[in-house]
Amino acid sequence: MASNAPEKVIVALDWTPNCNHLGFYVAKDAGLYAAVGLDVRLLSPHDPEYAGSYVQDAATNGSYVTPCSKVAAGEAQFAINSPEGVVGWNTAPGRPALKAVAALLQDRNTSAIA
Repeated sequence: MASNAPEKVIVALDWTPNCNHLGFYVAKDAGLYAAVGLDVRLLSPHDPEYAGSYVQDAATNGSYVTPCSKVAAGEAQFAINSPEGVVGWNTAPGRPALKAVAALLQDRNTSAIA
């Protein structure tokens, strides 16, 4: 029998929740994700599960966690990042290719990554 449980989706944010993320929070609060069977979690870099975000420390073996690395590791399905962050990620050797799927702001440098 098929499950009616909502599909879990994690979106790794690029910074502390701010006005650039407002649409995601409004949609969640309004139940728009739930209405189409999605259980969306918005993951801020300040969340404990985002340990090492933008900071190199012993817990991250000298690397640091970024929105792109969360998607590449399978720890998020989508991420918010700047276009140059996606280019930097995709041009570094040994990393899986990620794809920019949307521009979130008309006149700023933020993209959704999958």
